[in-house]
Amino acid sequence: MLAEIEDAITKRLETILQRRNVRLESFPDAPKDLGKPSSSGKVLVGYKKSSFRVTNRTPLTMEQLAEFELSIQVKNLRTHTGAYTLLDQIRFGLLGFIPLMGASQGMYPVSEGFTDLDEGSWYYSQTFLLPLTLIEGVTDLYAPLPIGGGDPFDVVEIRSGVWRLPVGRLPEIESAELDREIRLEANPTA
Repeated sequence: MLAEIEDAITKRLETILQRRNVRLESFPDAPKDLGKPSSSGKVLVGYKKSSFRVTNRTPLTMEQLAEFELSIQVKNLRTHTGAYTLLDQIRFGLLGFIPLMGASQGMYPVSEGFTDLDEGSWYYSQTFLLPLTLIEGVTDLYAPLPIGGGDPFDVVEIRSGVWRLPVGRLPEIESAELDREIRLEANPTA
């Protein structure tokens, strides 16, 4: 399950950061393979830790708070390709993201900050938490997202309206008049 979550986070970030030319990869198995960031930067994604809390005893049900760490490595801070912009894009891109089918809550950031300055590269860290539910004897509660997932930059539209119908003419929907309509449209890339 953790590998599937990490893969989903990586795919989400690929979509968000595709215009930035940032290298995106999982933390390597061996620290010696970490390497230095390129001029456009690098983001590493990995599972950090979990804490657990019993929520029910029969059947044993637990809440797992899984933390995922992102290491951001860039050459500058304040430019349009700098650390601050990258931190913002990642934070807003993962806020509320549900990386598995079956998860009832989205991810949210729990910490973020500067970690190091080495040979002209700035290193920052972001930690995101994903609440999960574990139930005794149930192993298929979660499933990976469909291939391709969803585009985080799709236009979102919410419409609501109040319709007026003369009393006694309820079956005749086509005679209804729209009294008031509220329409919200959001495009995160605009």
